[in-house]
Amino acid sequence: MRDRRIAARRSAPPAPPQVALPAPGIYPVPIYESRYGAWAQGFGNVEDRSAVGRTSINCCTALPGFAAGIPIGLTITEKSHADTYGFLGGIDYTARSLARPGDGLILGVLVGYTESDFRIKSSTTSSLVANVGNGAGTVLANLSGASTGAYATYFSGPFTADLTFKADIFDLNESFADQLAFTVNVDNAGNLVAPGVNAFSGTGSGGLTNLSTFGNLSYRLDAFGPIWIEPTVGFQYTASLFDGRAKRELGLDNGDLLMVQGGARVGTDTILANQSRLSTSLTGLVFSDVIVDGGFIQGGFFGTNLLAKSDEGKVRGRGILAVNYDVGNGVNLFAQGDVYGGDRLFGAGGKGGLRVQW
Repeated sequence: MRDRRIAARRSAPPAPPQVALPAPGIYPVPIYESRYGAWAQGFGNVEDRSAVGRTSINCCTALPGFAAGIPIGLTITEKSHADTYGFLGGIDYTARSLARPGDGLILGVLVGYTESDFRIKSSTTSSLVANVGNGAGTVLANLSGASTGAYATYFSGPFTADLTFKADIFDLNESFADQLAFTVNVDNAGNLVAPGVNAFSGTGSGGLTNLSTFGNLSYRLDAFGPIWIEPTVGFQYTASLFDGRAKRELGLDNGDLLMVQGGARVGTDTILANQSRLSTSLTGLVFSDVIVDGGFIQGGFFGTNLLAKSDEGKVRGRGILAVNYDVGNGVNLFAQGDVYGGDRLFGAGGKGGLRVQW
């Protein structure tokens, strides 16, 4: 069975709604009053993965005297590159002083568009080339479609909790080209057939719906001067649902992924000469895909699921640099860049946008 699995990668979550902070002489509306907000952002990400696994095939069972076959080891290598880009936007309402003075609850809805291009290269190296040759394959895949969802953020003093639900409805298009290695064998006439490599290619398409839930808890602590530290923990759960066509043409199965993360954010808030506010933060996180089960575009031709399973249980790191410029009168500009990686994984991305409150 062919295997073309790369994660239909976790879609970028929306920028956490920024709570407007007071700047003297700027805001016409008191900060503790209820407010409406709207935001928009563009994002992009690149990611490289690789995995190595080993398996074996039973060669030469048709040869006289070799009914039990000859086990031949194979080393399978898979590498993938993914480019993802898109935009998100939303509107929300902030209610204040609900459970205690000064707290607040933000409720909002979001829409967007995401597109991802994947390239997966697979190769097999035989331990006995005389009986089984080496093979190779390339898979090209594209995911594109709309996103919709809802989010909620509760804040009270230094404590913040947020939860987002997002549905990504993708069209999936895929093509592949394989060089399949065959073992030495005997044809119907009893003649010995030498091992060889045959070309095989094809295309397929279908639909994919990713249902994702994101959640985070954080608590801000004053450190010294204008410096603050904010420990944070979070999770992401994604259920991947393929339609009947994707299952028939591409052999894909539904699946799910659970990621957990934890770390801390260090930042500072600066009041500028024009009474605007500049907030800068640096975040360090460790994360792990603790559950990886199906739901992936497959890469290669041996059913190994290497790229997906190479993530499961591994601990990786992420660094995020974020800047928020509170212009005043409820207008915020924000930008963020991040890098992440670990064993056989490297990714980098960024996003930027605008938020307005009134």
